[in-house]
This record gives sequence, C-alpha cells and structure tokens, in this order.
Amino acid sequence: MRYLIVSDIHSNIEAFKSVLSFFKRKKYNKILFLGDLVGYGGAPNQVVDLFRSLNNKVYVRGNHDKVCSGLESGNHFNDKAKIAAIWTYRKLTRGNLNFLKKMPVGPLKVNDDILIAHGSPINEDFYVFSDFDAYQIFVQTRNFITFIGHTHIPLLYEFDGTDIRTLWLSDRMKLSLNPNRRYIVNPGSVGQPRDRDSRASAIIYDDENKKLYTYRIGYNIIKACKKIEKEGLPYHLCTRLHYGV
Repeated sequence: MRYLIVSDIHSNIEAFKSVLSFFKRKKYNKILFLGDLVGYGGAPNQVVDLFRSLNNKVYVRGNHDKVCSGLESGNHFNDKAKIAAIWTYRKLTRGNLNFLKKMPVGPLKVNDDILIAHGSPINEDFYVFSDFDAYQIFVQTRNFITFIGHTHIPLLYEFDGTDIRTLWLSDRMKLSLNPNRRYIVNPGSVGQPRDRDSRASAIIYDDENKKLYTYRIGYNIIKACKKIEKEGLPYHLCTRLHYGV
C-alpha cells in the first residue's frame, strides 16, 4: 500500500490544496495525517472542511487542534500563536469545532509496521529534535516505522539497534529502507515549513517495497498571507511563510 504522509497544515488552504492537487498525479491508497489542521493561518474552516471531505484517511490531533478547539488553554503558547488560537476558536463553525475536539489522540497504530503520532508516541506534545529524543522512542516502541510531525522539519532517523543515523530530507529523494532497521520519519509541514524552504512538504511511503519518496510543492504564499493580514492576525505569521522559518 502507498501512503501520503502529511502534517501541520495550520489553516493554510493554499498550501493544502496545492499538495492535494500535486498528488492527484501520484498513486496512493491512504492519507496519514499527523496533526495540526489549524492554528497560525487565516483559513481554518476551509482547511477543516476540505480535510473532512477526504476519503481513506487516518489521523491524530495536534497541539493546535487541542487549543483551537478549546480542549486546552494554550497558556504555554507564545503570544502570536495564542492570538491566532483565540481567533481560530472564535472563527470555527460548531461542526468543525466538534470535529477537532474528537480527533484521535496519538499514537495510533496504522498496521503492524506503521505508527503515527503528532509530537512523539511517548507524549503527543513532545518535540523530537535530536538523536537522543529519537532514541527514547526507539527503545519504547517495536514497530518498523513511526511517522511524527510537530517540529515542521523533514527528518529521518534510522536505528540499527545500537546507533542512530539522522538524515535531513529534501526535495525528490527516493530512499530504500532497510527491513532489518527501524525508522522515525517527519514529513515536515504542509502549511508552515521551518527548514528555510518555503514550499509545502510531504512524503509518499510504499510499505510493500519499503520506499520513501519526498516532495516539496510550491503554492501561492502571497494569497495565504493576504488571508492572515485581512483577519488582523500577527504579520509575523505571514513573514514566516515567505522564509520558511
């Protein structure tokens, strides 16, 4: 089976539509979404409506999904993120609020080999930034591959039982995974990349052949920014889109 792996859309409908349009030309059977439909961007209802309309999806919630739906306070957010979260909560329709509140808590087992989570299978809010963070996951799980989001940075961690190899993922990589090793993979962010590449980031995973395909997809950043400006959200949220930070 071929999976489209996406994460961290963050109310960016332009990026989300561009990704879905791009992958119409690629064959995949199921979408795996790793959390954070909303937050930051200016089109929360459009993103949630489109996501809800998709078939064959497996997904978990993200920290912004929790805060923007009122499940958590967001007191740990920085000022700009909290402003956007409060605005998003007020903007969301009742149906979309209820959908966000009912999103599954990760980790979620997709099959015997695949596990998905937002931040980490250990804690959905943890950030995995280092080999040590990855090691904590490897020693507490047993599945072949774990997909995580949250950091907005596309990375792969490979574990041979002793050592961990880290690989930054860039556009158009084709990777053959070793069936005798284990992996943690972050596809990066659709709606707010933070690896200094402003293009949306996504992955195709072929579990039968154990192959990963990485992609970066351009989208109309100016149009996305105009939505942020129109809604009076912090301009910094727009600037980040242009620079991919």
